[in-house]
Amino acid sequence: MQRSFIFGLIIAILLVLFTVQNSQPIDSIYLWFKSVEIKSSVGVVLLITFAIGSLIGYLLSLSAVQKKNKQLRQKDKHIKNMNIALEEVKATKREYEKDYGIKGESDSSSVENKKEHKSRSFLRSHKEERKKQDKDHRREDDFGLE
Repeated sequence: MQRSFIFGLIIAILLVLFTVQNSQPIDSIYLWFKSVEIKSSVGVVLLITFAIGSLIGYLLSLSAVQKKNKQLRQKDKHIKNMNIALEEVKATKREYEKDYGIKGESDSSSVENKKEHKSRSFLRSHKEERKKQDKDHRREDDFGLE
């Protein structure tokens, strides 16, 4: 947050300096409206053009960001459903072992523990990746980037 504030402040200072240094007045005709002539400085015209272009770029990037967020939500939901299914399978296995008096072998339990450990580490890495992407999105939002 502080980094983006400092970056924005530096950009604002540079834009103000550019506007002050380019204060020559010009006549501007917008689009095909010859009746709309505006006398303003080069810096102000470029500053307004930059602001409008940034706004248009931001608005156009919103759909891509929403699409990515939707995909992430779907993947999170899929992972949650897979974990629920895994727990159901484990419960069924425990019931089966209890009903038939089968004790889990030490090798199979260690293999299952390894698989469970891998599953947990995958979930952790997925959550970390999601946090990193959210942080990147917030940073892009702060700068108006995509």
